[in-house]
Amino acid sequence: MGYAAALFFVAFSLALPGCSRSEAAESLAPVQIGLSVSNPKPKPSGLAMFEPAEGCLIGAYIDKDPAMKSHRVVDGRSHADPLEFDAITGKRHAMYFFYLGYGRPLPKNWVAELKVRGKIVHIALEPNQGLDAVKDDEYLNQLAKDMAASGATIFLRYASEMNGAWVEYGGNPRKFIEKWRIVYNVVKRHAPNVVLVWCPYTTPSDNIDAYYPGDDYVDWVGVNMYNVTYFNQNPRTPARHVRPTDMLDQVYNTYSRRKPIMICEYGVTNFSALENRSVADYAVQSITELYTALRTRYPRVKCINYFNANALTIAHRRNNDYTVTSNPRVLQAYRRAISDPYFLSSISGPDDLTPPAPLGSGMTLTLQSSLYLRDLPGAVRIELYVDESKVDDGVFEPGSKIELHQLVTELGSVTLTARAYDRNGQLIGHGKWDVIVVDHEIQH
Repeated sequence: MGYAAALFFVAFSLALPGCSRSEAAESLAPVQIGLSVSNPKPKPSGLAMFEPAEGCLIGAYIDKDPAMKSHRVVDGRSHADPLEFDAITGKRHAMYFFYLGYGRPLPKNWVAELKVRGKIVHIALEPNQGLDAVKDDEYLNQLAKDMAASGATIFLRYASEMNGAWVEYGGNPRKFIEKWRIVYNVVKRHAPNVVLVWCPYTTPSDNIDAYYPGDDYVDWVGVNMYNVTYFNQNPRTPARHVRPTDMLDQVYNTYSRRKPIMICEYGVTNFSALENRSVADYAVQSITELYTALRTRYPRVKCINYFNANALTIAHRRNNDYTVTSNPRVLQAYRRAISDPYFLSSISGPDDLTPPAPLGSGMTLTLQSSLYLRDLPGAVRIELYVDESKVDDGVFEPGSKIELHQLVTELGSVTLTARAYDRNGQLIGHGKWDVIVVDHEIQH
């Protein structure tokens, strides 16, 4: 895919009751317009443990956000109250995670509090003293028994980012796999309420598969990924060109047919220590792009956790502020992104999802329009047509949402067309789709 100096990306998602998921796109550079149609389907067979049939669970890490007012010590660690973050962001999150050093006991009181609040418990278990300590021993068996006794729904992310040189448990794929299988077997022996998530970092990418323990020893596949303006705070390695989907593609394309995918940690800088300035525009763009892409292009990403931490306050990092709470525009973008019912507050589905209306005369189509701008500010004017009749004409800002009612009044064939114009009225992109509405499905 080529990019012009100023790149626009426009994605339309049409949700029609009774539709199967498919995609088609036709575009003129520098604008791309894509169509995705989808509809809730009967729960398929072969789902992994705790995998929602449709949609994507949302989660977060919030314990290093100084803006949170609810910090208190539980089990010797400071935690922020998930209900405060839910209120700030305008939506209940299904999952919250914390880090646990291998060898430390399960923080039973905090796990119990998360369970009482209706949260899935996500534990990043890190053997930071190296792999030699990982054995089928009293510690590991007790940890598994304690997780079982909690009665909570637990995602155990053991030894993530193992492919990176910065962890103490990487560098030896064979030994890593041996130890992983020990952990997996012990947990499965005692804790039927726990799934294990295997989670590399997005880079380096050439050694990821060498650490894979095998399908029989993995429940979910994860990936950690961050959008930053400079890699490692190095002015010689700019990183703005890396899109969030670039970081997701390898893991998704390799494993998603076999396992549900979890983005275990995602964050984007809104304030860069290297540049000593706000980069809120970059954060808004990245959040909007990723969460829209999950809904339209990555149906087997079933969970995403936002890393809502201000690393400027962490002594050993002091590089980026990843929080969505510290900048009103970033918070607005995050709230808008997760407000879509596709993003779930529980495994069973969102609280506010209403049953779809039947197909037929007067059916409702919902158009979600998300616009991404690079280098140039401003909005794009979109004209929308059903067959040859214009049904809407407006200027759309990033993440705007409109609803189009009664576009299709009868079953049968229609042509959907979208045209994008720049501020000077020049046609800069278009999409066209021939759609057949046949009872409870759509074809094109």
